[in-house]
Amino acid sequence: MSDPNQPAPVPTSSQRERLERLRWVAQRFFEGGAFLTGATGLPGALVAAAAGLTMLVIDQSAARWEAILARPIGVADAVYSVPSPPETLAWFRDAPDPPELALQFAGEIAAGDWQTLQRAHRALYDVLVFRDPALCAAFARELAARDFRAVAEQSAAVRAALATLIARPEVRSRLQVFFETLTGQGPGGDEAAARDVVERHFRDIVAVATGAPL
Repeated sequence: MSDPNQPAPVPTSSQRERLERLRWVAQRFFEGGAFLTGATGLPGALVAAAAGLTMLVIDQSAARWEAILARPIGVADAVYSVPSPPETLAWFRDAPDPPELALQFAGEIAAGDWQTLQRAHRALYDVLVFRDPALCAAFARELAARDFRAVAEQSAAVRAALATLIARPEVRSRLQVFFETLTGQGPGGDEAAARDVVERHFRDIVAVATGAPL
């Protein structure tokens, strides 16, 4: 286990290359939806949360272990600036970025339903503006498909699942083992090995989270 009193190790050039390879492989794995293979009947939010935590550890592998799960998921409520009703409507309607927002939320825009749009803005801000690594990985498939409405509709369930998993000691323990694998000199030297590292860890987390192997 890592010593909380010691600084995080500085990655060597070969380690950085290995971590970048793991990051690239993990992004492709989650974006392609391959991680959902065999997930029939499993709680979708928990599976998505396991993907998010896997990517979070990879993304933050240069940090100290103790700091990774201590950070909030998404932008903190105290920092997030809630848009006014006109600002909310304008964000979705007037030159939206991405442009699909205007089409996918056309009903709410036409009805002037700023309250629903305001809730959607809060969910989408985390992945489109703040680009939180855990949430971007949890919604990797939806983001790759540019299905922003699905992100907004599933955000609360996925965030709750992330909080549940982070609070579980057995999940934290496995995430720490994964962190130590990433920051050591272990496997992942080529694309096939990197994919194996990511996939084995992810499936282990899903099994712990859901009580069912994936």
